[in-house]
Amino acid sequence: PVGVTVDPEIEEVTIEGFTVTFTPTKIGTHAINCYVPDSEIKDDVGLTLRVVSGEPTVVDTVLDANSAVAGRYVDGRCLLFDEFENPILFSDLESGAALPTLVMDESISMNSQNELGYTIRGTTAGDHTVACQYGEVVDDTPAPFEVVPGPPSRTQTYLNPETVYATEPVGVSCSVYDA
Repeated sequence: PVGVTVDPEIEEVTIEGFTVTFTPTKIGTHAINCYVPDSEIKDDVGLTLRVVSGEPTVVDTVLDANSAVAGRYVDGRCLLFDEFENPILFSDLESGAALPTLVMDESISMNSQNELGYTIRGTTAGDHTVACQYGEVVDDTPAPFEVVPGPPSRTQTYLNPETVYATEPVGVSCSVYDA
């Protein structure tokens, strides 16, 4: 029989004769060295095991600001994780992998996107949400995004009715719009 040291340590290691098996769940590197139990015999060189993240199973939406004036841009990111909560970098994905998409109200538009993130802007005041989607995986806790009206830029006057007899009351209403 043999023994194996794994650094950093992995909890469940199975040894059957001269074969050792284990399943790493955290990304990083592990130094692996075989040895003969109850002796001084050890592989002093060993090998290094590189553990990379698994397939994306969780996506999280992050906005740099949860509120913005209508028409202003806000940066954000889609963070991917595997089933063991290991972060996944786009460089870890297969070459040519698609970028995440955004699930959001039609009054919110995406201005730009790259591997590091995206830029969005809202045009209609109100409470909205933004959720990243990668393939079939959608953020189940979308980021809240409040769009607030910008400073007034124009007004519009309404009459009701537009034609009246002398001494008849007239209703006037005004609307104020941002840019």
